[in-house]
Order: sequence, then C-alpha cells, then structure tokens
Amino acid sequence: NGQICEISASIGTVWVKSGNKISKDELMSDADVALYAAKQSGRNRITYYCDDMGDAAKARDQLEIELTAAIRNDEFVLHYQPRLDVTTGRVVGAEGLVRWQHPTRGLVMPDDFIPTCEETGLIEDLGRMVLERGCAQAISWQNAGLDLIVSLNVSPRQFSDDNFMTVLSRLASQPDFPSGKIELEITENVLIGDHLQIAEKLQLISAMGYRIAIDDFGTGYSNLSYISRFPLRCLKIDQSFIEQLPESGPIIRLILTLGQQIGAVVVCEGVETQEQMDWLIDHNCSQ
Repeated sequence: NGQICEISASIGTVWVKSGNKISKDELMSDADVALYAAKQSGRNRITYYCDDMGDAAKARDQLEIELTAAIRNDEFVLHYQPRLDVTTGRVVGAEGLVRWQHPTRGLVMPDDFIPTCEETGLIEDLGRMVLERGCAQAISWQNAGLDLIVSLNVSPRQFSDDNFMTVLSRLASQPDFPSGKIELEITENVLIGDHLQIAEKLQLISAMGYRIAIDDFGTGYSNLSYISRFPLRCLKIDQSFIEQLPESGPIIRLILTLGQQIGAVVVCEGVETQEQMDWLIDHNCSQ
C-alpha cells in the first residue's frame, strides 16, 4: 500500500568438513546457536558456528536450568546497602540488592545472572520475589520504629510485564504497608515509548504509595521531557560520574540543580573516597 518496509536477515551457518559425520539434529542445533550469536552481535549479519559458541550456549542453557531451580528453591537473598544523609551521616534508607546463594558456588553477584534472567523471562519471577522481600523488610523496620526508605530495582522487562501492577497493588493493600517508604528504581531506558501511557502507569504506582526513582540518571535515554511529566521523587547519579570527579563535576552540579528545581532527592552512588565525599558536601548533595 505504498509503505516502504525494510527487512534485515540474521543467518547462522554451519560449515562441515568433508567426511565428518554430523546428524541432522546436531546440524540444526549448531546453526541455531550461530543464529543466536548473529542476533546477539547486532543482527543483520551472517555468523559461522564455532565450538566456542557451542560451549557458551551449553553454559547459558545450564545457567537457565540452575536459575529456574534457584527460584523454585528460594536460593536468592537481599543484601542492603545503606543510604546516608550527606550532612548528618545518618542512615536514611537502604537499597535492596539481590544475591544468589548458590549451593556449590557460594554467593553469586547479579552481573553473573541478571542478564540471563532478563533474556529468558525469569526476571519476572525474580523481580516479584525481590519486591515481596523488600516490602517485608520495610514493614519490619517500620514496626521496629526505624524511619527508612527501602529502594528496590525494577527491570525494563519486569516493568512492562502485565502482572507487575497486580503485584504492586497486592503488596500495597497490606494493612501495615509502609506508604511512602518503598522506592522503585527504574532506568531511563524503561521510559522509552508512549510517554502518556508510561506517565499514567507511574501516576498509578505513585498513588498506591510507592516512590519513583530514576536509577543511573544521565547514562541512558536522557530525554528531559519526561522530567515534568512523571512523578519522580529521586534521581540517582551513576557511580561512573563519581569515579570521574572532579572532571565530571559540571555534570553532577547540573543534576543536583535539576533535582532541586523539580523537588527530587539526588543520591550519588559509589562514593568510595573522602575526596569524593568532601566534593559532594561542598556542592550540597543531599544523599
């Protein structure tokens, strides 16, 4: 109908030496592995199978099997990283960070399993568990008389899951739900798409009693038009900016000013040295 449609192709290819025996099923399996590698490399290309690809695919499949069992066996734990008021040094909150308590490998860090969870869809079950654990911890701290905000990460795939809002609503309906004390951290890339629809969703989440924070602010889809549309309570400056101080100072000052203008708390992540801390104190960073 007069519309131009550009189609690209990703192709996985297996080359077999003459005389080598390989079954049809093995051939198709290897080609599928090569096709996966072609897509992972950016699509619209031909990729030839090699043994390393096969080993990587087997490791990925094995990891998926182990992760599925780990979710079923409740092998994940949350560790809490404190959030400090820069001026007083008082702990004002904590970020819940998921760890995998592997039965043989010990404590596995998220970089080693979160990408696979995202890729396979397991992040939806894992994300629900993190929300439930984090909410329970916030209730426990509230009942103990502690005034703390609990920050929990929400992945792009989890945010777009149809069941996400149902889980949030169920947790918020608890009689002792700590309204205003659960902060959901989303990255800027989550905000790509229909801004009106996303704004309505965030408004609903905010109305339930959750706080909305932008994680890794300034490193993703930095379209500032969403700042005034979305109910943002917190901007989290990525630790890569803190590591580059003082060269990154102008960018951090810009975000600090932006936070003040929109009434959002600004949190600097990854502060590891006294020099970094002194710089933040001098420039009125709040947390």
